[in-house]
Amino acid sequence: YRGGRRREYFGYTGAKEFYTVEKLRIDALRGAQSARQFVVGSEWVNDQLDPVKQAEKEKRREKLCELGIPEIDSVWSGIRRTHMIGIIGPPKGGKTTLSAYIVHRLLKEGKKVAVWAMEGSAEESWINKLIAAMCYEMHINVTSKDLADGLVGKTEEEVRAVTEARLAIAQNENLSFIEETGYVEDFLDIIDGHYRAFNRFDCLVVDSLLNLQTKTGRKKSEYLSSAYILLKDYIEHKLEPAPACIATAQFKQDAIKDARNMADATFDETSGGETAETIRTPDDVVGVFGTPAQRDSGYTTLHRIASRHTDLFKKLDVRAIFGNAYFTSIP
Repeated sequence: YRGGRRREYFGYTGAKEFYTVEKLRIDALRGAQSARQFVVGSEWVNDQLDPVKQAEKEKRREKLCELGIPEIDSVWSGIRRTHMIGIIGPPKGGKTTLSAYIVHRLLKEGKKVAVWAMEGSAEESWINKLIAAMCYEMHINVTSKDLADGLVGKTEEEVRAVTEARLAIAQNENLSFIEETGYVEDFLDIIDGHYRAFNRFDCLVVDSLLNLQTKTGRKKSEYLSSAYILLKDYIEHKLEPAPACIATAQFKQDAIKDARNMADATFDETSGGETAETIRTPDDVVGVFGTPAQRDSGYTTLHRIASRHTDLFKKLDVRAIFGNAYFTSIP
């Protein structure tokens, strides 16, 4: 009985549903028991004045890398531990490509990265983009499409550069992937298991959190809101050292039109696609809203959407080499 109502479960499917529902309740109780609680008093003041504790606090928010675009890096805090970064935009608009570029920069800094590829395959959507980014830095003309096509027509030098890039990515075993359907009821268990068994990542990328499913029939907007809040709490409080997180998401179509057509478009929580938490929960939200014509010309537009810790960078046109997952300032 729940609230005076009776619910019966039958067979294997019913047993799975009952287990899932009860596990959620147990996990919620555990979370309540372990809630972070403190009094703003003399002990808190001492902590604020203690240089050692303040240094430890700052270390928890260590900057892992910058975007590599000076106009943005000068005002943005970068990819930091404990922070969730939302990257939003239209379908096929460059969200995964920009995320892959950030992963490329993280790997160059020697950081460990785990990617949950809920859209497409890890190789086609991610590894090929990373190899193409490395080739671009070596001034080698190989794109992610060339890699998907099997390097047909490429020179020996270009093929050799791809081999070197593959070896470089694999050398330190700093990159790992999760490839499976995610369910809101246990997706954190999968991430936690991956962290402890495969890769103690400095940054987690979820592409895209909006593709999570549910085992209980809850409304999508409801369980996706929970997923964003749970993931942010997990990243910030459950691992030590705390990693960063990048989560991609789609934007509402009318908000995308405003971004493309208005010189100074503004956005709020209602601009998020499936849930307002795409805007509300992340520490920083970056929008990729370039038009197809811009993309064909080799650039795109990055928008200021939201930031909890730093100033918002201005709407900015950047050079975007989508075939190589590379973004730079426009000279």
